[in-house]
Amino acid sequence: MTSALAALRDAVAARDRFTAANQDPSDWSHYDESVTDLTEQIAAAATTFLDEIGAHP
Repeated sequence: MTSALAALRDAVAARDRFTAANQDPSDWSHYDESVTDLTEQIAAAATTFLDEIGAHP
């Protein structure tokens, strides 16, 4: 597994752990902001992985 693929896996796992731990958040704006930040980390990791394997346009 490449380091970029591992980073992508870790970013997805972090978002999954966060959403599982916050099934009924008391502060929805903070929850939404956190999920957005985690999703942006996933997108960045995916882009890095695609660049690494030469598949990104």
